[in-house]
Amino acid sequence: MTAVDTGAAAPPATEPAVPYVGPRSLRPDEPIYGRTREINDLRGEILSERIVLLYSQSGAGKTSLIEAGLRPELEKRRFQILPTIRVGYEAHSEATHANRYRLSVITSLEAGRHLENQLTPDELATISLADYLRQRAGDDPDADPCLIFDQFEEVFTLDPADWDEKEEFLRELGDALSDRSLFALFSMREDFIAQLDPFQAFIPTQFGNRYRLELLGPAAAREAIQMPAAKAGVEFSDEAADRLVDDLRRIRVDRGTESTLELGPNIEPVQLQVVCSQLWERLPPDATSIQPDDVVAGGNVNEALAGYYSSQVHTVAAQTHVREGHIRDWFEDKLITDDGFRTQTREGPGQKGNEVLPALENAHLIRADRRRGTLWYELTHDRFVEPIRVSNAAYRTARRTRRNRRLLILLGVVLVLGLAAIVGLAMGDQARGDGTEQPAEELSGSDAEPTFSLVASQVKRFRFNDGQQGDEVTLVVTFESADSGSVLPTEVDIRLLQVGTPDTEGLDPGETLAVAPSGSTEEAPATTTEAPAESSTTSTTKAVQETARPIQRVFVLPATGSYLIEITANNAATATLSYSRQGGSAAPELVIGATSQGSLDTAGALGRFEFVGEAGETIELVLEPQDPLDGVLVLMDPDGNPIDSVDVRGPAGREVIITSLPTAGTYAATVSGFEASTGPYELTLRHPEVTPVATGDTLEGTISEGNDISTFSFAAEPGEVVVVTVAYDDTLAPSVEVSGESGRQITYSDGLGGPIEYVGFWTGGDGFITISDFPTAGGSFLLTFERFEAAEIAVGETIDGNPPSGGPQFYTFIGTAGEIYAVTTMGTLDLLEVFAPDGVEIFASPFVAPFDGGYVIRVEPEASDLVTLSVTQPQPPELRLGEPSSGVVESPRQQVAYWFTGDAGVTYSISFDWEGGIVPWMLLVTAPDGQDEASLFPWETIDALEDGLACDDLFALGLTYAEADLYFSLEGADDSRTRCQGVYPAGEINGYWDSGQATQLTLEVTTPFAGEYLFVVATADRGSYVVGLDSY
Repeated sequence: MTAVDTGAAAPPATEPAVPYVGPRSLRPDEPIYGRTREINDLRGEILSERIVLLYSQSGAGKTSLIEAGLRPELEKRRFQILPTIRVGYEAHSEATHANRYRLSVITSLEAGRHLENQLTPDELATISLADYLRQRAGDDPDADPCLIFDQFEEVFTLDPADWDEKEEFLRELGDALSDRSLFALFSMREDFIAQLDPFQAFIPTQFGNRYRLELLGPAAAREAIQMPAAKAGVEFSDEAADRLVDDLRRIRVDRGTESTLELGPNIEPVQLQVVCSQLWERLPPDATSIQPDDVVAGGNVNEALAGYYSSQVHTVAAQTHVREGHIRDWFEDKLITDDGFRTQTREGPGQKGNEVLPALENAHLIRADRRRGTLWYELTHDRFVEPIRVSNAAYRTARRTRRNRRLLILLGVVLVLGLAAIVGLAMGDQARGDGTEQPAEELSGSDAEPTFSLVASQVKRFRFNDGQQGDEVTLVVTFESADSGSVLPTEVDIRLLQVGTPDTEGLDPGETLAVAPSGSTEEAPATTTEAPAESSTTSTTKAVQETARPIQRVFVLPATGSYLIEITANNAATATLSYSRQGGSAAPELVIGATSQGSLDTAGALGRFEFVGEAGETIELVLEPQDPLDGVLVLMDPDGNPIDSVDVRGPAGREVIITSLPTAGTYAATVSGFEASTGPYELTLRHPEVTPVATGDTLEGTISEGNDISTFSFAAEPGEVVVVTVAYDDTLAPSVEVSGESGRQITYSDGLGGPIEYVGFWTGGDGFITISDFPTAGGSFLLTFERFEAAEIAVGETIDGNPPSGGPQFYTFIGTAGEIYAVTTMGTLDLLEVFAPDGVEIFASPFVAPFDGGYVIRVEPEASDLVTLSVTQPQPPELRLGEPSSGVVESPRQQVAYWFTGDAGVTYSISFDWEGGIVPWMLLVTAPDGQDEASLFPWETIDALEDGLACDDLFALGLTYAEADLYFSLEGADDSRTRCQGVYPAGEINGYWDSGQATQLTLEVTTPFAGEYLFVVATADRGSYVVGLDSY
C-alpha cells in the first residue's frame, strides 16, 4: 500500500473492506506495498547512524512509511518505539510559561502512558527533556528508546518569529540525544531543510545522516495497485495495472512551440489511492478480476481526480468560510497557465488566503516551495490540471443555472413534500465493502430506533422525507462490537444533509448540502458509570474517543423537505440510531417598521422570521447583510410556498423584496447564505412609501444619506414594453430594480454618470421600481416611465414599410431558450437594439436565446428611408479545428457567425484575421444555454470623465496586438483623426483601431460543458476575413 502524508499516526484499525485507503495515511496494522526497499534502507540507516533525517516533497508518504512500514520493523528488533511526536501541539493552559516545543514533545509522548503514570501540568512545565526521556527509558529497560518526530517542519511554521524559543528547544533536544542509547528519526518536508542550518550544530550528528523518500516509480506503483486487490481476493491484471500506471504518470511537456503529453518517472501516492478507491467502489459485487476495460470504465483518472478536487475544495471552503467559487477561480487563475501548465503564486484566494493555503496543502492539492525566504505555491502534479478545469467548468454551469433561477420570481411552485419521491431516485450510493450497494434506509414518523451494522470506512445512510422547517432533530448513536475480538470505533462521523429538489432554493435536484449542528455536540450520557469520557473532538460532527460511548448530535432543519443521515466509523460495529424529531421553537416575529438582527454563524445555517399579512397589503422586506455574508432572501406564503426570492447582489449587498400579499395569513421570511456564506445581518419589514407613476411621467426624487430607498409602482398590460430611465447627479451611484410578474432585473450605474435604462417585455400585473444607492452623501435623480404598444413579429416574418418617425418603434417576438435567432434590417437606422426577457440587452445577431419568453426589438429609423425588419433562425456554418474559413462582410451591420463543437473543460483559441476596412468591435462566444462565455470589445464609444481619460485607461481590454495605432475623433473638433497621446479633454470620445497595422484578434474560451457554441464577430465596415479554431 502506498504512503500518504496527512499527519501524525492514527490509532490501529482493522483491515478495511475497501483495500485502498484514499487520501489518508496508512495506520500501523495496515500493510504497505511498493516500499520494501525504502523500509529496509531506512531501518539500516537508523541502526547504523542512530539519528536520521527523513525528508521528501509533500505527499510522498513519509507518515505511511513510518507508521505502517518502519515502526513494525523496529519493534521486531526490540526497540522501544514511543508514540509519534508532533511539535505543533498547543501549550497546556496551566503551562503557558514552558517552552512550547518541549512541552509539545512531552505531551505527544505522554499519550502512550497509562493515566496513573502521566505527569501533572506542573510537572510537564518543569521537567527537562533529558530527564523525561530517562524516565521513559525505565519503562522498558531492556529496549533502546527510539524517538520518531513527524512533520518536524512545524518548528518553523508555527511561529516564524520565536527564534529564541526554537534555539532553546533544539539545544535541549541535542543535549538529550547525546545519550547514545537514544535513537531518533526526524521526518520533514524538503522545502524546510535549509531552516535547520542555524541549529544543526546543536544536534550530535548535525543532521548529517539524511534519506530522501522519492515518489513511487512505475514498478512500485504497480505493486501498490495489484497487491491490495490480491489480498482482498481480486486479481488486478498486469495489463490493467500498466494502463493505470501510465495514465497516472502522464505529464505535459513543452518542447519549443509544441506541447505534448509524455510519461513521467513518478506517480503521486495520493492520486493512486484516490483513483484505485473509486475503481474498487465501481466494481460489480461478484468481480474476481480487474481488466483494462474495468480501468477504463471505473478508473478514469480525470474523473477521480476531479471528484477528489471538488470534494476537498468544498470542504476547505466550509472550514475557512471562503467562497468555493473564489477558491476554484484561484486554482485556474493563479496555478494554471493559459497553455495548461503548472505555475506558482505567493498569494492565496481571497482575504483569508493564509487560512486556505494550509488546508489545501493538507488535502495534497498544492505544495509549498520556499525561495529566498518566500513561500511559493503550486499544484502537486501536472495531472491535476485537466481535472481542475473540468470540475470548475461543471461547477460554473451549475452555479449559473442556480443564478438564472434566482433572477426570476418563483411562481407555480410544487410543494416540497409532494416531490419526496424524486429525491429517492437520486440517492444511489457508492458503498462497497461486501460488494453490495447500500441504499438509504427510510425513517418514518417523528421517532425511530433502528439497529444496523457498520462496515469500516463505509457510509450508512438513513433518509426521512417529511422534515419541516425549524424542526429539531436529535440523533444518538450507540455502539457494540461486531464480534468479541474486534475494536470499537474510535472515529465516528455523523452528518445531516439537506437534499435538493426542483423547488429547493440554491440546490439542484439530488444535490446535497451539509446542515451545521446546533445545540449539544457532546456525547450523550454514558450507559455505564465506567465508560470514559471522550478524549477530543476533531470537528463539529466527528468524535474521536477511547471507547464507543453514545454520541449525540442536534440539528435544526433549515427548510421543509427531505434529508439524509450519514454515519461512518473507522471500525466495524453493530450500532443503534435513536432518531427523534420535534417541532422547533416559534420563529421570531417581524413587526412593521422594526428591524430584527440575526447572524448565520455556521455554513448552511438559516434564519426564519414570521409576520401576519392581509390580502392586498404592500410590504417591503429589506435584508442588510454584512461581509462576507452573501444573503438570499425568500418570502413564503401561509402554505409554505415560496412566492418571491432575491439574491441579485454579492456579499454585503442589500436585497429587497416589494410585493402585494395575495392572501391573508402568516407569512415567513428566511435568510440564508449563498454558497454557505456566513455573517450577521439585519432584516426590516415595513410598509414602503410607494409613489404611483403613470405613462409619460417624469418624477424628481432624492436619496438621503444612509442608503435610502425610493419605491414607485406602475401598471402595464400584457405584451407592452416598459421603459424606465433614471438620470442622477454626480453624488450618486444608484441601482435601479424593476420587479413584478415578469421577473426581477437590477441595473447599476456605469460609473460615468450616464442614465440607467431598463427595457422589458411585460407579462402583466403591477410592478415596482426601486431606486437605491451605495453609501454616499445622497443626491437627486429624475425618473421617467414609459409604456409602449409593440407590434408582434413572428419568427420567419419580414415587416416592410416606413414606420413613423419621431421616436423609437418597438416589436416583440417569442423566443425559446437555447434556439438561435437573428434580427436583421435593411434601410438606414439610427438605432437597433434587442432585449432579452430579463431586460438585458443582446449585442450579437445571431444569438442564442437565454430564456423562454418575450424579446423586445427597439428601432429608430431615419424618417426618409424605407426599413424592413425580420426575425429568422439562421444556421451558421460550422467552424472546425484546424480548418480556417474565409468570407466577406458586405455591409456595415453584417455580423460574422459560426458554430463549433466544444468539449467540457477544453480551452479553445479563435483567431479573426481581416483585410480591407473591417473594424471588428465585438468578438463573442455564447454557450448552448445562451450564457456568454467569453467576449472581447476592442472598440468602444464612451463618455470621458470631467478631467479626461488617458488612452491606456480607455483601451486596456486585453487585445493580442500592440503595434496598432489608436486614434480619436473629438466631438466638436474637425474630422481629422488625432493620434492617442496622453489625456484628452472632457466630451464624447470615439476610439477605434487603425486597420493599417492591426489585422488580427484572438479570443480564448474554456467551454464549461459539451455542446454547440456560437461565435459572433460584429464589424463596422466592409472587407474580407479568415477565422480559425484551435484547442490545447
